Amino acid sequence: FRSALNSGARPLNTLAMQPSVVVFMVEWYVNHVRLGRMAAVDAFRPVVATP
Repeated sequence: FRSALNSGARPLNTLAMQPSVVVFMVEWYVNHVRLGRMAAVDAFRPVVATP
């Protein structure tokens, strides 16, 4: 169990050592969530527009 925690904490430490990767992942996630929301709104807009 402790070895699993160590193996799980190792990638976190490597990510912490590379802030640029974290920033890239955060920006990628935010952009995809924003695009997903816009696509959902565009898909839902015709339903709202039609009576």
